[in-house]
Amino acid sequence: GPWLVLALVLGVGALVGRLLCGWVCPMGFLQDLLHKVPSRKFRLPQWAAAIKYAVLAVTVVGVAWWVGVESSFYYCNFCPTAGMQVVLPIAIADHDWSGVVGRPVKMGLVVAVLVSAVFVSRSFCKVMCPVGAWVALTNRFAPFRVKLDGAACVGCRTCDARCPMDVRVMRHREPGSGAVSRDIECIECLTCQAVCPASAIHAQVLSAARKEGAT
Repeated sequence: GPWLVLALVLGVGALVGRLLCGWVCPMGFLQDLLHKVPSRKFRLPQWAAAIKYAVLAVTVVGVAWWVGVESSFYYCNFCPTAGMQVVLPIAIADHDWSGVVGRPVKMGLVVAVLVSAVFVSRSFCKVMCPVGAWVALTNRFAPFRVKLDGAACVGCRTCDARCPMDVRVMRHREPGSGAVSRDIECIECLTCQAVCPASAIHAQVLSAARKEGAT
């Protein structure tokens, strides 16, 4: 069952990259809302993005394969997303908080994720989400593209400043640098397109882009 789910997510990623992270994931949406709370904002160092790949390799694949899914170190047994979307709603609906009290690590991580989202944009997505890590590499070949027109770019770096995943959008304005969405951290949320004062950023499907280039 879990392997089929992972295969399905990877298949969708092959078509649209990490667009699911930017447009479908409820945890991502909740983090975006929390980040709007007035407070001092921080950015994580670039290397922090690598942590989620270790989380995927160790707590999802490694533990499941070598130890078993019953292990406390198996990701699903402490996943804050499950705590937020399953454990907490059931407790509220049934007026029974034993499930929350009985999962201190999982619910503690829920609180940590929600609090950190106020100060760091999409902190869970950047550091801990194995699903994001699983589909990240599909950004390299998915036909959906977010492109920066270097000729139209005015170099204001608004896109860099506003990207919720701290993608360095501006470095993709040089010829041959590839689409912005080729960056494995890009979640294709199109925030960069929305804030660009020069309208230099566009979303397109690869086949359409090739046809346009040929004409």
